Amino acid sequence: MTEERRGAGDIVVMSPDEAVAAIQAGSVPKRLEVTGHFTYYETGLRIPPRALPTDELIAGHILILNGSPFSELPHIMRCRWLNLFFYQGDVAKDSVIEFIGSNEFWYEVGNLNIANCPRLTRLPELLGKLQRLDIEDCPLLSVLPAELRSKTLRFAGCASLSQLPAHIETQNFFLYNCPLVHALPDDFTASEKISISSARLTRLPDHITAEDVWLEDCSGLVELPASLRPRDLNINGCAGLTRWDNPDIIEMNTLSARGCVALETLPPNLRRVNELNIRGCARLTSLPGDLRVTSWLDVADSGLRELPASVSVTQLRWNGVTITEQAAFHPEALTAQQALAEPNFAVRSVMLERIGPERFIREAAAEVFDTDMIRDSTLRLLRVNLPGNEPFIALEIHDSAAGRPRLLQVPPHVRSCREAATWIPGFDAPDDYDPARMPSETR
Repeated sequence: MTEERRGAGDIVVMSPDEAVAAIQAGSVPKRLEVTGHFTYYETGLRIPPRALPTDELIAGHILILNGSPFSELPHIMRCRWLNLFFYQGDVAKDSVIEFIGSNEFWYEVGNLNIANCPRLTRLPELLGKLQRLDIEDCPLLSVLPAELRSKTLRFAGCASLSQLPAHIETQNFFLYNCPLVHALPDDFTASEKISISSARLTRLPDHITAEDVWLEDCSGLVELPASLRPRDLNINGCAGLTRWDNPDIIEMNTLSARGCVALETLPPNLRRVNELNIRGCARLTSLPGDLRVTSWLDVADSGLRELPASVSVTQLRWNGVTITEQAAFHPEALTAQQALAEPNFAVRSVMLERIGPERFIREAAAEVFDTDMIRDSTLRLLRVNLPGNEPFIALEIHDSAAGRPRLLQVPPHVRSCREAATWIPGFDAPDDYDPARMPSETR
């Protein structure tokens, strides 16, 4: 039953069902306390009035799963957990979210999750102990509190966010698809994990203590801090990095530098790594001496021309496919007959790539039985008859975007170039074919 709590600023106390009914009727009090969890999800197409309390909302969990009917949030919200999805308004400059209560056995107090709020430009002031802050797909968000402390901080798809708080203290920090962020604050601590993708980072703070660091597609980053001593490091697509020569790095679990086209050095004293990916590192021509790679090393399109005798590798890969040293470093010694005799489709594809279309066609005496043009690409369908077996069929692709011809095996029943194009990864119909969208593994 609804009651009014006098002496507390006339807070009206309602059950969850009463609160939802008041909001749907547009007759909600200015200050509302819900005796339990407050969940709101608008499923019908009814026309508002719809309104939240203007001054204060108190509840255990506040779960606004469809905030599209609302253009204004309460000035103060007090709760254990707050989820806000599809809200259509903004927040006032002096708004407050306070996390109250104690932890229960299956969740912690202090989770704030905001997603798909297209007009939200700022976050309110956050009081109480914050455990997790998760902000996603808020394209106008640009103003954050002056400092953030939380076990986990995650920002994704915030296209207008350019500056982070001056003080950040967390265990796990995630920043995805926030292209205007160019730096982490100097007063930054992430004790366990840092994961950043597609940001315009130009530098990192001097003191990075996290052991798990992901910095994908941060093309403006030109150097790594001397303090960085990760156990796992992902710098895929960091095209501006030229060197990482920290002499204190001796052992790592994983190091992935795929697509670091300017990278010339790895830590000189690195002696042991479980997984090492230098795919596409065209300027990296050597590995640290006495390096032991205990799981796998991917050398596709790198500058490495051989494995030094001092380097021990358990498994050699090319674009994720296990291959031999001959295929990796001496493709001139491969023959078309070797490729045709290889039973593994993925390995055979790498061998065809390494041999090259022209030499394969010549050595295998391949027959051209269909030609076509699709989106400025010249396609030829080739067949090699194999005694006692189905024929080998491959699609040869010439286009200016790739810069070199490619040869892709297709099923033996394929009879035309257009039919073969539907077997290229990522294309379901001949008209879908676009060389600019070819998967990188086949370019």
